[in-house]
Amino acid sequence: RFSAGVSRADQDFRGTVGLPQTGQLQEIKVDRILLGADYALGRLLTLNLDLAHQRRTSVPEQFGFTSNTATLGIQARF
Repeated sequence: RFSAGVSRADQDFRGTVGLPQTGQLQEIKVDRILLGADYALGRLLTLNLDLAHQRRTSVPEQFGFTSNTATLGIQARF
């Protein structure tokens, strides 16, 4: 079994009047791509592999990053 997905989140922030340090982060955009696969090893065991890439951009730029993750799992059904 295979799965895939894409997501995007946009967030805008406003600081609080009188507290200038709360206005540092103004905007964040997060794009994420997901891929997954499950493989049954008979009736009881299933292997899972999930891959994800995430890119976060922000204003100011210092809060942006990219990340890649891989998750390998095994399920047992009784």
